[in-house]
Parts: sequence; C-alpha cells; structure tokens
Amino acid sequence: MDANIHHFELSPDPLTTTGSTSNESVDFPVDSDSMNIDEYSPLDFEEFVLIWRDQNGFSKGLEESCSFQPYSSEGELTEKCSPSLSTISSAGAISISTMDASLIQQPLTSPTGDMEIDNQLSVHHLVKAYKEAMENKEAELAEVIARRISKKVGPTGEIEERLLYYSFQPVDKETDYLMQESAKNFDRALEAFYKIFPQGMISHFTANSVILEAKPRDAEVLHIIDFDMGEGMQWSSMIMALGRKQKELQAQQYYGHIPHYTTLKITAIKWKDEGSGHHAPSWRKFEETKRRLHDCENPFGLILEVEGVELQDWARKIKGKRKGGERREWLSFNCMWALSQMGRKRSRRHVVDFVRTAKEILTSISVYSYTSNGGILTFGDGGAWELFKDCPGFGFFFDNCMEHYQALLESIEWKPPSCFIEARIAMECLFVAPYASSRAWIQEWEEREQCCDFKTGFGLEGLRLSNESLLEAKEMVREGEVPYAVRIEGDNYNEMVLEFRGTQLIKISAWKL
Repeated sequence: MDANIHHFELSPDPLTTTGSTSNESVDFPVDSDSMNIDEYSPLDFEEFVLIWRDQNGFSKGLEESCSFQPYSSEGELTEKCSPSLSTISSAGAISISTMDASLIQQPLTSPTGDMEIDNQLSVHHLVKAYKEAMENKEAELAEVIARRISKKVGPTGEIEERLLYYSFQPVDKETDYLMQESAKNFDRALEAFYKIFPQGMISHFTANSVILEAKPRDAEVLHIIDFDMGEGMQWSSMIMALGRKQKELQAQQYYGHIPHYTTLKITAIKWKDEGSGHHAPSWRKFEETKRRLHDCENPFGLILEVEGVELQDWARKIKGKRKGGERREWLSFNCMWALSQMGRKRSRRHVVDFVRTAKEILTSISVYSYTSNGGILTFGDGGAWELFKDCPGFGFFFDNCMEHYQALLESIEWKPPSCFIEARIAMECLFVAPYASSRAWIQEWEEREQCCDFKTGFGLEGLRLSNESLLEAKEMVREGEVPYAVRIEGDNYNEMVLEFRGTQLIKISAWKL
C-alpha cells in the first residue's frame, strides 16, 4: 500500500472522507499530513476561533482570562482555565460585543442562587403550559407563552437554557442578528464542525462503503441520486476511491484483459422548498458545488457527470428511457436528512416523496436489470425520524425532541474548551438552531400521519452492513475512551446508530427491494 495512504484518517479538506470497503478493497486516500482521528482537532477549532474573532471584531476578553493547552500529559483534551461562572458570563457578553446586548440579556450583576432557581422554575412551568396549550390546540395561547419563554432564556446559559433559546427565539430581524453574524463564517465553521464532530463523517463513510460494496463489478455507470447534495462533502472520497480503481483496471488492460470502467454520475435533486434553516445554501450554489467536485483529486481519469434536476422530472426521464441500448447503470439513492452540518432540515414530505420514487424506479428497472439487485437506498437520519411513532400527544413528542437535541448540544460542549464560548455559540446557531426550532417541530408533528416507517411503509428489505464498517466507525469515534458509542441494529443488521451518552444522534441504514 502506498505510504501516503492511511485508514482511519480525516483530511483537512471537509470534502474528504476516509475508509475502505471490504469486497473491492477500495482505499479512501488522504494526505499523509492530514489529521489523525486519535486527535480531537483542538488546534483547528482554535484557528476557527481566531478567524471568527478577527472578522467579527470580537474582543480578546476570553483569551486573557484563560489560555488553552490542547492535551494533558496523558493525551486527553484539556483546558488551562477555571474562570468562575460570573467571569465566563461577563466574558461571553464582552466577546459578543458586536451583537445586540438584548440578545444576551446579561445582567450587570451576577444573579443570586435563589434568583437563578426561581427563573428555572418559571421557565419549567412555562414550557409545561406551552405543551398543554399545543395539545389543547390553543395556538394563540401557545404563541404568547413561547414569546414569554424567549424573554427568559439566552444563548450563554446552561445547555437546557440554550436549547430553549434556540427553540423559542422569535423570527424577526432583531433576534436573527445572532444567526446572521454566525453565518458570516459559515464555510469556516462548517469545515471545523465536520472535522471535530463525527456525525457527518460517519454517516458519509458508512453510506459510501455500502454503495461501493453493493455495486456490481461490471456496472458501467454508478448513478447516485442524491436527496440533498449541499456542498457535496460526501462525494470527494467516492471520486478518489473509484479513480484509484480505474488505475487497477488500466493495469488489467495492459495485460490483455478487457476491464469494465466505471463512470460516476451524480444527480442532485432540486427542491422548490429549500427547507428550514436561516443560512441554508440556496440552489444557486449548485454550480459552485459542481465545480468543486470536478476539481477533486482525480489523477486516474474517472469520468464524472454531475447534474441537478427536480425529482419528478428525473423520474419521468428514467421511466422514458429505452429498455435497450443504454449503458449499464446501477442506481444508488442516497438520502442524508437533518444531519447537523447540513444546516437545514427538509420537510419529511420530501423524504417520503424521494423514498417512494426510489421504490417505484427500483421496482420498474428490476424487470430489466442485469443483476439480482438493481439498486439500493442509503438513509442517514440526523433528526430521529422515529421519535413521533409512539408519542400519544404533542407533549411527549416535544420532550423527545428536547432529549435528542440536548444530547447534540452536550456533544458539542464536551469537545471544545468552554472558554471558546463565542465559537461554540456560532456553531450552535448554525448547526443546531435550524433543527431545534419549536415551529419546525410543530410542522413535523402535523406531518406525522403522512410519514411511515421505511420497511413497513415502502416494503423495503434491510441490506446488511458489514462488520468492517462497524469496526471503522468505532475507531473513528474512539469508542471506549469517549462518551460516543456505535452499534448495529435492525432486523437484518442494516442500521448503524451513533449515540452520545446513550442518546441517539444519527442512524444510517441501507435498503433494497
């Protein structure tokens, strides 16, 4: 194996994922200087913080109150700072000095313990009243309570308070200012978030591994239909892996064999509704993403085709193809939904339409397929799709959502040092707030009857995940040393779950007819 090729390493480029597949021995190449997964990437986070402060005019109040040491002598991530709660709070208010002070709602004097307890109890009772109003379908009362909650919470409190702030902040120019300031450094924040936290990388790696393992060897075209391509972060490793395979095929041709070369075709589905998320990248960015994919390292001549089309237009095009004379295409439907780094959450109706179309297309082509498996579906669920299944009322659904996104906030707070408060707030605004909105939860609750379980609702069969994928995912998160855990479940062992302290963060599953 090439000395510059390593397993289990993360590339500095957020477009690159790593790993290998078992059946075809495909390596996911990365630069030898890239960050190893044994590191928590604190310096990358610190670099993001410095850029964030410089571009937004943040003060250096936090730098003066605590210095940062990436690792202790035992190799654990540490911080050399122990400011008091009041110091952190005041520093946080100073560090976000460019933002409206009313957003932070930081008192001039530190509140007493009794004041804090009274406020927490008040918020607790308001949240309970909000859930009761929603269950009684008293929308106007619920809106009044929501506005009251928003005035009692802020983005610099404890985890539960911050989650309530993101859930109930009004949608207006004043409170949206924090989001707008965070979005100024979206690209840099995305890069840091993708490298530091495992949700996106494990989802992409697992789905890509399934696709490469399931692809027939003689398929001329690997055609991926992508539910939400976004910045295209998932596909650079696929490009490099298939490109490396091309090199092996070229060697076969040299010795007189007739190889089956593969063309990678990516169809990005275009949706009229861009989904929730204030900073969600618009479809105008598609051409930029397409260019970035074509610019990915591809030294072995892999043919890459990228197109963007609406789902129904694409379905009509596929169904209208002649049954003969076409290239041997093998279809892989890929649906990544509500993953944190995506920064937006499309409607569940869109997911249902996508899966239903995938089932129809795979059923229609199975008659003419030259393999026993005409295609597959990979699904990355970052929004706990099944949360609403056993909820008798909105209150239970609301509590489940709170539990899920509280675990996400805990995982974010656990990794970076707490003294980088403004960078943490920026990441939470960009990668948690779009999903934690109570308005988005109301929409999901109303859509619950239109959604269904994949297996029972669409008649799909689980496609077993390999033990190699599980072992590599465990290695990525350093299971046993950190609060993350990875396991495989499902009737056919086709679902991989990433948990943080026992709460599901993401679930990746693979399906076939």
